[in-house]
Amino acid sequence: MRLFTFFIISVFFAQFYNVKAQQGFVIDHRHTDIHQIPDNWIDSAKQKLKIRYFRRSHGSQVDVGGMAALRRYSAAYNQLYAYNKTGVDGELFLSTQSSAEWNSLDFENDTWVQITKDYLDDPANANINVVMWAWSSKFYLCSAQQYVDDMESLIGIYGPNGSKIQNGERSVPVTFIFQTACGQASSERNQKVYEGNQIIRQHCFDNNRILFDFNDIECYDPDGNYYGDGKPDGSYTNERMLADDISYISDSTNVSVHSGRGNWGIEWMNRNPDVELTKLAADNICTVCEHSDQRESPDEDNSRLHCVLKGRAAWWMWAVLAGWDEGMTPTGIEKKSTDISTSDLKNYPNPFNSQTIIAYKLVKNAHVKLEIWNAQGQLVKSMVDKNQAKGKYEVPVLLDKEGIYFYTLTVDDKRISKKMIKID
Repeated sequence: MRLFTFFIISVFFAQFYNVKAQQGFVIDHRHTDIHQIPDNWIDSAKQKLKIRYFRRSHGSQVDVGGMAALRRYSAAYNQLYAYNKTGVDGELFLSTQSSAEWNSLDFENDTWVQITKDYLDDPANANINVVMWAWSSKFYLCSAQQYVDDMESLIGIYGPNGSKIQNGERSVPVTFIFQTACGQASSERNQKVYEGNQIIRQHCFDNNRILFDFNDIECYDPDGNYYGDGKPDGSYTNERMLADDISYISDSTNVSVHSGRGNWGIEWMNRNPDVELTKLAADNICTVCEHSDQRESPDEDNSRLHCVLKGRAAWWMWAVLAGWDEGMTPTGIEKKSTDISTSDLKNYPNPFNSQTIIAYKLVKNAHVKLEIWNAQGQLVKSMVDKNQAKGKYEVPVLLDKEGIYFYTLTVDDKRISKKMIKID
């Protein structure tokens, strides 16, 4: 009878608290257009997800900053993107700490694993199925390798095949979200941040994990222009020294923020004053964006755009976790590309509004097919279908309709895919 009861309880939890996306995926600057997310997957996230988010001030840019701004923008958004700490009234269950009890990975570097265990072992939290921890300002003092190792230990206990799931101590498996850290506007610190973030990204790629790439989102403006400190070959450069308020070293004289540093958020909003993103980042809509409010004078411009983008990216992630497969960008793609004798498969810009370039490199002579598919799995265009010699190739692509597309590269009998987004 006891075994039967446990079986019934397990079936109940599997049905109502199941998180679809145990396959790894990444959420970054490419996943901030909420208009691509079908409303039914937003509603599904509200029904399925029970999230615990541990964060301090920087991490609050996601929920207190960006997600809250969506709710203030309009009555329709307030209803669609509703969330609270208990999930009542059909809103998204997003449990966080009060400011007096803030936790982050770097400030609780020695205790965050135990804090997580204590929280999940509390019977009051038996229905939690998603856990995400954020970094704050001391990531440069921490070991990224220790972080990913500790995350793996938690997955081994509470994840879908974790020991406490297997032995029946816990009925609901937990999906753990990895996260990268913000910049610090210091050459020495930013190099450590950059290198640590690369360790986290590579771990997620190699181990099929889920990554909320907090740092990547603040490195790109909505047009896809890059302001970070990394080079295409993966090495570090201190030419920009991007800070946590998205200010950077710039030759521009159009904007003066923080002793003459440029700020890509202010610059982008000045170029696009009438669009929704700029309106969402207004002071009366995005009322809080921690570490982006330190103006040198009351009249100085202020950018909260990156908080808005992080909040929108969070909703993209919630939808994918609820089962929205079309929104998933698998983390394993880059690793697989090497396995099939290709590398550097990418398109730029992404998202794009007119033309994008698909670039790839062949490490040997091969027969190559490059095809474009829509989100419904229909072939849109065949771009390449011929033998090609070893070398680098760039293929321009023009698409008529906005939306999510996938481009597939087939080299001999091996095939890989990546996603791109066309916007108007």
